[in-house]
Amino acid sequence: MGTENHFGIGFRDNKVGHHYGFYMNDFVGAETKYWFGIWNGGYTALAGSWGEDGNYKDAEDWNTMKVVIKGFHFELYINNKLLKRVEDKGKTFKSGPVALVSDKNVKEAVAQFDYVKIEGDGIPMAVSSVGKLAVSWANIKYAH
Repeated sequence: MGTENHFGIGFRDNKVGHHYGFYMNDFVGAETKYWFGIWNGGYTALAGSWGEDGNYKDAEDWNTMKVVIKGFHFELYINNKLLKRVEDKGKTFKSGPVALVSDKNVKEAVAQFDYVKIEGDGIPMAVSSVGKLAVSWANIKYAH
């Protein structure tokens, strides 16, 4: 991750870039480390931005972000510590895909994401490997 950027999780995206977002901030000297709100052409704070440590590690180190969603109630975690409980009383976004975000603010940003897990009622299970490249290649190698 470069400096002076933010990165994190966007979810319930409406396919034109409007979504809920939970981000970590690595701005040098920043008073805020976290943001949670709605991006809909502008930023609407739901939890605002806040600076308490919350188990935050350096942006160059691995951090674990987690959002638990129950309807329009959200629990925000960093490194397994609950930071905030938030409700969207406006019920802005009911559904939509999840995004992993690395947002260039001042300098180029590269973030790495590993072990992404999405679970819950109505969420499809793992993708079938039948007919996929790895399986097809294995079948070709086995046949010859």
